[in-house]
Amino acid sequence: MTPQIRLQKQHLADLQAIGEIGQEGLRKVVAEAAKLPVAPVHPKQLQEVIAKALVGDEAKADMLLRQVLSLHGMLRQLDLSADEVFSGLSSGLRPEESGWSNEEFENWKSASGSFRQLFELPIVRLSAKALDLSYEHSHLLQRARIITDVRPIFDHDATRIEASVISHKLMVRYDDVEGEHVLSLSVDERDVKELIKQCERALRKAQTAKAQLEDKAGVKTLVPGKD
Repeated sequence: MTPQIRLQKQHLADLQAIGEIGQEGLRKVVAEAAKLPVAPVHPKQLQEVIAKALVGDEAKADMLLRQVLSLHGMLRQLDLSADEVFSGLSSGLRPEESGWSNEEFENWKSASGSFRQLFELPIVRLSAKALDLSYEHSHLLQRARIITDVRPIFDHDATRIEASVISHKLMVRYDDVEGEHVLSLSVDERDVKELIKQCERALRKAQTAKAQLEDKAGVKTLVPGKD
């Protein structure tokens, strides 16, 4: 049974551009990407390889990589096969469903074979899975700030400032399945120093683990957010 895939405007625009790249352009992308060692790589590295094949067109490279990674995410989340993903795409892109012209749909049909070859490259599959695992957590940090307050201490009549207290507030913004949330925590100077120490230790641990896994075990290792 062909799965029903509802495509948003951004997906339709990206897939239309993929059709415009055409079969030959996508074949060049597949050939360049296939030269990379079969191991998970950072999306930026894949983007650079794709842009090279597209003669430096970084916008199209971003769009192409975005759709490839998005479709891999759909495949895993919905437990679909590649056949089901691409049959669902073809069904959702028919002119009566997508609003495309017949010419745009024919461009997609012509290019879809090469696009699928890129989708099925082992290096793309491994990189997409590594990216998903990197951020597959119940809560994802979006931003953290420390806000410093100076609070005056007034005399009994509140006519003169006699002293002051400097305090800090750690503001943490994070996402979960329900959306964005903000957590506010009061921290003192000792807490801030401890946070710095723990952050530096976390970076050292990541560096140590990556070096030992790659040098001693020969396991390609990615550190999310690095560079």
